[in-house]
Amino acid sequence: MMSRGVESELLEWKPINNRITKAQFYSKFIKLTIILLYTPTLATKGKDKNIFYEELQSVIENVAKPDLQLVMGEVKAKDGSKLESGGNLPAN
Repeated sequence: MMSRGVESELLEWKPINNRITKAQFYSKFIKLTIILLYTPTLATKGKDKNIFYEELQSVIENVAKPDLQLVMGEVKAKDGSKLESGGNLPAN
């Protein structure tokens, strides 16, 4: 959901797949391209992860060079090591 002011500056909203969306906005001085992503977990099969990162790379490479580019989203990761307290931390 966007405010009317921001919505009027939206140039493009393009879902690439169920994990990547590209939005381009006009601002007074520069165009802003935001790439929203939801990465696969580390447990995801290698082929599926490769496809995701290839698509992401393609989206990034196709953003117009003068645009300000922001890549953001939810980066998922799993680690098998457990703390005694029950929390997850990466192995040292």
